[in-house]
Amino acid sequence: LYLLAIVHFFATGHAYDFAALQWSAAFVGFEHVNWVWGFVVMLLNTFAAPLLACLVAHAVLDGAAARATSVVVLHACYALQATLTALFVYGARRHLMVWRVFAPKLIFDAAVLGVVDAALLLLATCTA
Repeated sequence: LYLLAIVHFFATGHAYDFAALQWSAAFVGFEHVNWVWGFVVMLLNTFAAPLLACLVAHAVLDGAAARATSVVVLHACYALQATLTALFVYGARRHLMVWRVFAPKLIFDAAVLGVVDAALLLLATCTA
């Protein structure tokens, strides 16, 4: 699920760059500008794959033990990715392209980890 979420992120035209955010998604389906719904649609467009991975990891498996294991493994994958990115950015902190290439990836990884944590926490509290 983790790898499929990453493939989906790039297959839908996203990238770890602020200039590559699909801003037009915030205005789809609205006649007038609505900042709140635009923000929600933008979040769903950007983080749809990790949210679907959380939903599938939580909903598909039967039994509390199997569900808990899949959720912990999914969280561990995203946490490991964010941690390794942070360590790499720390190691490359004097590199010329740190703010162009490495820092946006670190910010996106931290945001994805936050979204995954919030989704897993919400799913755990709603189904408990």
